[in-house]
Amino acid sequence: MYINYENIYDDGYTGIRNKIISQCRVLKKEVDKVYLVWRSKGVAYLSDTEHIIEKKPAVSRFDYKEALIEWIDYYNTSRIFIRKPLPCDAFLIDLLNILCSKKIRIVIEIPTYPYDGEGLDMLNKVEDYVYIKDLPDYNVVIATSSEEKKIWNIPCIRMSNGVDVKSISFVEKKIDSKRIIMVAAAATLMWWQGYDRLIEGLYQFKSDKMAEKYNIRFILVGSGGDENKYRNLVEKYGLQEYVEFMGLRPIEEVREVLDCADVAISSLGRHRSGINRMEPIKTAEYCAKGLPIICSYEDTRFDGKYPYIYRFPADESPINVKEIVEFVNSLRADTGYRNKIRKYAEDRLDWNHTMKNVVEYFIKY
Repeated sequence: MYINYENIYDDGYTGIRNKIISQCRVLKKEVDKVYLVWRSKGVAYLSDTEHIIEKKPAVSRFDYKEALIEWIDYYNTSRIFIRKPLPCDAFLIDLLNILCSKKIRIVIEIPTYPYDGEGLDMLNKVEDYVYIKDLPDYNVVIATSSEEKKIWNIPCIRMSNGVDVKSISFVEKKIDSKRIIMVAAAATLMWWQGYDRLIEGLYQFKSDKMAEKYNIRFILVGSGGDENKYRNLVEKYGLQEYVEFMGLRPIEEVREVLDCADVAISSLGRHRSGINRMEPIKTAEYCAKGLPIICSYEDTRFDGKYPYIYRFPADESPINVKEIVEFVNSLRADTGYRNKIRKYAEDRLDWNHTMKNVVEYFIKY
């Protein structure tokens, strides 16, 4: 059983929903029948990831817990995968207490670690700190993309973020040697994505002689968060011909935009939230599209020999657009480079590969 806290069908949860359903499919294929449960608007749902099987009233967290226990008993559940909520709370600890009394094998996923800067207010940080101290009392393991052997003195299973590569189309586009389209896609344009660094860099670039030789465009897909800040910077610097805001779009349209891209822009400001090493799902999606990537963090799914990522310093300096142009041009010398990127995604970034350690753990126990 896969227990999730958020309603994965709410707007803005497309990426998380795709991840959870993909993880469930791998577990169903490799381990056993899988049920996905979540709570939304006072109702608890149980599905097989394709169809809703049952619904129960769950106005409160207590109601949700009662529904979970009833389903766990009815479906003879022996293994549970939990996507850890933020913050850790009394509900989770109480649930773990019940599950462990039933001798159920439990894996808790921590999507991002460390997460001290992940948007928690002080009250939630205190709550998280208080209840996390209880986690080692239970027979659980943590699934994490970090390289920690233990977190909070709890054993860890290495699990990278991945994608369902087969579900992502791959289009070989005709290269225009004088055009470079940069695309960044996010549901919400958070402050830690740091796209302002690229806008600042474009302002510096437009006065360079190289700007006369290339048609450079930065397409930003997403909304909210720092969107107004980015729009104000574009207007301030007169970059309307360089930067296009597309707003929030369905995943199908986002992938169509990526088909036209020459390079993908991943996070350029994760250092602002104290994170310098991470494995975003979006980066894996870019890779499945055959796109080289620009970022400012270390992605441990790609070793130092992987030639299709260009990393800028994790600081507040403007992004040097000339370096992006030179990077893309260096790759274009190999006409098959996009196929090689796609092949890497198939071999290393598909959920069947990235969930391997979790699958082996559940099979073993």
